[in-house]
Amino acid sequence: MREENEGYAKLVTLLLSDFTAFGAAAASAAASASSSSSSSSSTTATAPTANHIDPVLVRDLIGSFYLDPNRVLDLVLEALEYRFALATESASVHEQHRLIDAFLPLIQMLHPSGVAQLLGFRYQMYQVCGSAAE
Repeated sequence: MREENEGYAKLVTLLLSDFTAFGAAAASAAASASSSSSSSSSTTATAPTANHIDPVLVRDLIGSFYLDPNRVLDLVLEALEYRFALATESASVHEQHRLIDAFLPLIQMLHPSGVAQLLGFRYQMYQVCGSAAE
């Protein structure tokens, strides 16, 4: 059984890396995920391209490391929020659209009905933290 923390570390690395700079890291993650998978799948994970993170690669990480899909969805939203904030600081609308296009297939794969609950909980925590700071 593989270490769950290793799976989350690979997932966060995948989500926060520059889409154009995946190279060996994505290929390595895909190879380790597919080699440790107990069931053979007809689809193969491919390295992310400049505008896309392959949902199959994320699904393979979930299966290989027994990751909680709800926690993975939360991490995807967290990574999108972080990357979007960086794009907002640089005032790059093109980068913001590219991020949404890259993360949307992941969100759709990871149970999109749970997004509203996660965002509601997140906004609730922001409100609590904001009122505590005052």
